[in-house]
Amino acid sequence: MVSLFGMMAVKVEGSSMTPAYKNGDFVLVHKTKKAEIGQVVICQRPDRPDLLIMKRVQSLTENGYWLKGDNQEFSDDSRVFGEVEKNLIIGKVIFKYWPLFTN
Repeated sequence: MVSLFGMMAVKVEGSSMTPAYKNGDFVLVHKTKKAEIGQVVICQRPDRPDLLIMKRVQSLTENGYWLKGDNQEFSDDSRVFGEVEKNLIIGKVIFKYWPLFTN
């Protein structure tokens, strides 16, 4: 992960966000604690704060976000660890920049 000017480059690891984001993709993340329903965020996993995860905002709660992976069969998400507090959000994914084209 590389950070510069409020942006971060992040490499996707795992299959919980396929087909939108695949293992080995690189994404640009805007550092912010705010996200809207449908946006993909990078955050600290509540039960394992040393682990960063990528999930889609399913709904907003009073204290944070309910997050789910796109590939729900292979995703540990809010169904496992509950809501994610706003302070654990690192940023929202702006776009995938590598690879440029995928099959």
